[in-house]
Amino acid sequence: MTATAGGSPKGMAAYAAAKSGVLSLMRTVALDEKAHGVRANAVAPTAIRTASNVADVGDQADYVERESVADVVAFLVSPLARNVSLVRVPLALPVRGSLPR
Repeated sequence: MTATAGGSPKGMAAYAAAKSGVLSLMRTVALDEKAHGVRANAVAPTAIRTASNVADVGDQADYVERESVADVVAFLVSPLARNVSLVRVPLALPVRGSLPR
């Protein structure tokens, strides 16, 4: 799991470094283990609704639901994604005012 945002707020250097490390690890594993059929991808949601996020930010913030993250992960580990590797999947809420699908 990595982050969607390109940067982090002040004081979050360790968090930003950890998330960047996840992307680097994903790339390295995907390239090193490709010959063995190993695929590596990263899921990058915006804030996920958790008890701690709601306590810190409040319930009025826009959150990605855990089920949405689980759906993407389930796809990535399924046979349907057998040719998907080296992909960072950003998960964000629809833009307000966008057309419904």
